[in-house]
Amino acid sequence: MSENSVLNLAPQVRERVPTVPLLDPEECWRRLPQVVSSEKPALPSWVRAVCHALPRTAAAMLPLDFAHRVNSPLPPLLRGKLRWIILRV
Repeated sequence: MSENSVLNLAPQVRERVPTVPLLDPEECWRRLPQVVSSEKPALPSWVRAVCHALPRTAAAMLPLDFAHRVNSPLPPLLRGKLRWIILRV
């Protein structure tokens, strides 16, 4: 899949409605175990999808998710393409 075809499909992806209900970010932060920092960055959609049933698991997975997003050995463009493909499956 070329970069242009990915960019052309981006508006369609933004318009899609999630098939799993997502919690409001504030409600999600209330359900997650207390954190030391008062900073509340944006949460990945998978956290918002599972937080109602698995708040401790979601909190435990956040550092791992961050590590893979920031310290991945894959180039950023390839990471983005892989994430997009996974979301489309």
